Amino acid sequence: MSPTLNQGDTPHWLIWPIVGGAVVIAIAAFLLWGFGGASTLFDMVLAWCT
Repeated sequence: MSPTLNQGDTPHWLIWPIVGGAVVIAIAAFLLWGFGGASTLFDMVLAWCT
C-alpha cells in the first residue's frame, strides 16, 4: 500500500526558501552567461565536476 500525502504534510515554511534559492541560482547563471558568455558558465561546471 503506498502512502498518501495530505496537503497538511508539506511544511510550508520549507517551500519558499527552496523557491528563493532556485531563483537566485537561475539569476546568477544568467548573469554569468551574459557577462562572460557560455564558456565561463561551462568552465565553472567542469571545474566543479572534476
